[in-house]
Amino acid sequence: MTTAPSRRCATCDGPLPGSASTRGSAPRYCSNACRQRAYRQRLKSTGVGAGSSTQAQAQAHMSSFVGRTDELVELVRLIGGARLVTVTGPPGSGKTRLALEAASTRQRAGRMTITYAELDGAAGPEEVRQRITRELTRTSDAGRVDRGARLLVLDGCDDLLDACGTALDEAFSGCPDLRVLATSREALRHPGEVVFPIAGLPVPDEETDGAPAEVLRFPAVRLFMDRARAVKPDFRLTAANALHVGALCARLDGLPLAIELAAQQVRAFALEGIHGQLDEAPLHLLTGGWRTAPPRHQSLRAANDSSYDLLTPDERRLFRALAEAPGGFGPDLAAALAGTAVEPRTVPGLLASLAAKSLITAVPDAAGGIRFRMPETLRYSAREHLEDSAERDAVRERAAVWFVKALGDFGETGALSRAGARRLARERTNLNNTLAWLSAGDDERQVPLAAVAETLDMLVGEPAARPLDLAPAVGRAGPFTRLRLGALSARAVLTAWYGPEASARILAQQARTEASRSGDEAQRARMDALLGLLERHERGQAAVRRLRQCLGASRLQDDMPMVALSLHLLARQVLTVGESDRLAETVVDEAITAVRDENAPGPLSPLLLARAALALQTGDHTQAADRLSDLLRSAGEQPLWSAGALEGFAILAARGRAYERALRLLTAAEELRRATPGATSTGWWYRQVNAVRTSVIEALPRKQAAAAVTAGRSLSHRQARDHALDLPSSAERETSPRSALSEREWQVAVSVSQGLTNRQIAEQVYLSPRTIDTHIRNIRSTLGLGSRAQIAAWVVRATSHRAAG
Repeated sequence: MTTAPSRRCATCDGPLPGSASTRGSAPRYCSNACRQRAYRQRLKSTGVGAGSSTQAQAQAHMSSFVGRTDELVELVRLIGGARLVTVTGPPGSGKTRLALEAASTRQRAGRMTITYAELDGAAGPEEVRQRITRELTRTSDAGRVDRGARLLVLDGCDDLLDACGTALDEAFSGCPDLRVLATSREALRHPGEVVFPIAGLPVPDEETDGAPAEVLRFPAVRLFMDRARAVKPDFRLTAANALHVGALCARLDGLPLAIELAAQQVRAFALEGIHGQLDEAPLHLLTGGWRTAPPRHQSLRAANDSSYDLLTPDERRLFRALAEAPGGFGPDLAAALAGTAVEPRTVPGLLASLAAKSLITAVPDAAGGIRFRMPETLRYSAREHLEDSAERDAVRERAAVWFVKALGDFGETGALSRAGARRLARERTNLNNTLAWLSAGDDERQVPLAAVAETLDMLVGEPAARPLDLAPAVGRAGPFTRLRLGALSARAVLTAWYGPEASARILAQQARTEASRSGDEAQRARMDALLGLLERHERGQAAVRRLRQCLGASRLQDDMPMVALSLHLLARQVLTVGESDRLAETVVDEAITAVRDENAPGPLSPLLLARAALALQTGDHTQAADRLSDLLRSAGEQPLWSAGALEGFAILAARGRAYERALRLLTAAEELRRATPGATSTGWWYRQVNAVRTSVIEALPRKQAAAAVTAGRSLSHRQARDHALDLPSSAERETSPRSALSEREWQVAVSVSQGLTNRQIAEQVYLSPRTIDTHIRNIRSTLGLGSRAQIAAWVVRATSHRAAG
């Protein structure tokens, strides 16, 4: 009978107790003393690969790790289950820092010995193999290999992918217990590899409140503040600069390297100055990384160029050309920008290659297809390389040709189909870019392109970006070409939408006359329909029926500008005249349903206000409140329609005898209307609003009325919206104990304050103790606290402050 080999203690190499249970995991230590000794040894070497520290490791442990809590937890989990995990991402996304933090987390948990091999500057395959072998041998010779697995952090594989694959084959064969955590801008494509892609840190969007506590919820902002205070200790996030910091982080795509480099500039520049420098010379500004960092981490230009230098000639041509597509692109636009130097049939493959190398990002298209976008920080480099290549004007000319072709019939008719509107709406930012280039000269192509840009704004409900003035182009001497007739027709429709109507009638008459002269019957019929819509002698059901008839005809002709205008004028009819019959309700309900289904939400806001007005007339307060809530949420930053919604809620408040609330909302609405150029205050709806204002002022004592007016004037657009919807104000959110933490982090912090251990917290929230430990370290980093006791004290103070408020 063969005797099984005796197991030995992992610390003293003595025999394990014979009474140890064989169920579950096998014991590793002979006594508690050996277990504690092993724990203390791990604490002494919490750095990755202690004894072989590199510059990257030293820098990582000298700076705080901000954000990426969820990514860290997931990456640590993947390391435990896969032999090769590769962290991929664009230049400057923090791949190395995340990998080192994950390795340290695995080491603190025990059962894994960590070593680190940096490949930056490696000359070729043989040096890659030597560096890996040296680090693995050093770990073994130092006696730090425990019975658990070994983890090799292989940093900077980007330009040595083939060499890394060969070296890893040898390493895996020689070390059966080896696991590898690699960093690279593209996958190694090695058997068994698990790819872990990362991008920038979350950043504030346009809807984010400007309160400091709200902005600090975003890891990108917390990173900026941490690094800014390191160079300027008195730098603070305030109500005055919070939005500037958030916008700066968003502009840099949340990329940690770019944010850290920008944060260092607060020593010399105000935030506005940093924004200005990014407009002028971003790559000259984003420099000055740590002196001891690898060259690719010392400036954004170096980080980006290290990727550009690895591209094939065709990939470089395409990468440069894509600088002229700031709004993203599909394969068709990408092929057009690249020109004849790149075979069109190769463009999809080149895009896939650039995406695999983390230089562009694939994003789902609303139409079900795939588009790509280039991060702004990479576009800085693409634009610089494009200028150096002397190809910039040629690429911009290709963009102009592509857009004119994409207009279809719009250039000659002013009519835009659903498919055309959807396609061009996706390219709105790129269209602006092309228009900016054409507007420097007298190129006639800017006439239809400017007209379609304004039409797209109308279809989505944006206010006119600038006073629409196509008169110089339309009135240019020479034959009245079809392009100029199409621009005149488009201008007539746009003026009918934005006003004044008298000017719209003049333009429509002029377009009708020119269409008759040229024998363009379709254009003449279109202008006849527009003139019919602008007639004001009809009221009641006759007016509604005319609008409904024009709406149906425009839909049959797939003329989206006329469809949107018909719906807009229907809403205006209700709000101006006060239509209140069943036909008006039916037509408006049909219109709201149709607009939600179409890619032209422009008329939605006036239609929602019109439907709310009809509901208020019939006393259906539930319907009115629902439509007004929809309006406030869909209007976004459009002050005119937000003002209408506030007025509707004020009417509801007045009917409920909440007179102070009504007056606050009416005053806030009045302030928004004053800030809207060309806003009118005439017609039936405004008479109702003025009547309510008079009644609530009469119902309130003078001091209460004055206080309500003052309070209403102090509300920002967002605050007024939140007040109408009964949402917590930014001041309330500012004092919330959860202000700087996520919901999960707040939950963990409260549990810590209750004296619970990590294991007890984990059992409460159904997470692992290791995940709880990660959350606690992130809480300490975010709040600048050093211990669990300080976390508990902070929770007590924060909760008391909230209760006192």
